[in-house]
Amino acid sequence: MVGIKLDEEFHPQRGFGCAIWGDTIESTPRRIRFMIGIDVLIEIFKVTNPVHDNENLETLNRQRGRVEQACVKAVDRAFGAQLELRPEDFF
Repeated sequence: MVGIKLDEEFHPQRGFGCAIWGDTIESTPRRIRFMIGIDVLIEIFKVTNPVHDNENLETLNRQRGRVEQACVKAVDRAFGAQLELRPEDFF
């Protein structure tokens, strides 16, 4: 299992969810952009309107620990410079 160090801020993606950048903690670190799509915002975080950037950012900041754990799972299941978090990454 690879460790992840996420950046401080989530970034809204204008109607497509949010993203956060992070670095793997391993011998050869990688920079990865983690995408948190509308499906995850609705299904996992129960946001009422996924195009409202402020609500998304507030929710994700409150749930940062869960997001970080999901990012670790995403890195374990896939390789790439950009990974889309899936609902199953949160369980």
